Amino acid sequence: MPDFLAALALYYLCDVTAATHGLTQTQMSRCMQTYELVKNSFAPDDPDLGTRNVSAYTAFKAWEAQNHALVAQLRMQAHQHILQ
Repeated sequence: MPDFLAALALYYLCDVTAATHGLTQTQMSRCMQTYELVKNSFAPDDPDLGTRNVSAYTAFKAWEAQNHALVAQLRMQAHQHILQ
């Protein structure tokens, strides 16, 4: 779980950075890798890539809703980091 939480914190940092400052091509590539890592944590064993991606995204969003306090905390930390 610590690796997942570190990836999730980086994902939210990417999200805030993209929204406030924009990302370089290199940053965008790294952020997409981070997003895929987070999303794939929720991916089912399904050989169909489309089904797998939709299921993983849906499960991730459900997890965010169930863990809204943690998500809010990580997003707040990302905002604070950007403001420093």
